[in-house]
Amino acid sequence: MLTRGNDYYVIETFIKKSYPDKVDKETEPRGKIGVNQLTYWVTNDLLSDWVELPLISPNHIIQARKIQYYFTGNMEA
Repeated sequence: MLTRGNDYYVIETFIKKSYPDKVDKETEPRGKIGVNQLTYWVTNDLLSDWVELPLISPNHIIQARKIQYYFTGNMEA
C-alpha cells in the first residue's frame, strides 16, 4: 500500500495450526470461512519483523467503511 510516509507490505496466509484467540462472541473464529479465514501480516521493511494483524470484528468493518484518510506509513499511528 502506498502511503504519505513509509509504504506498507501486506501478506495474507492460511494458519493451519489453531491457537486460542482472545475475542468476543460476535467475532468469527480464525480459519473458518468468513472475514477471518485468512490471517494478515504487515511490515514497512521486508527485512524486518512482520506484525500479525488482529482478528476482524463486526465493529472493525463498520469503522473501516467510515475511513476517509490517507495511510500515514506509521504503523503506530
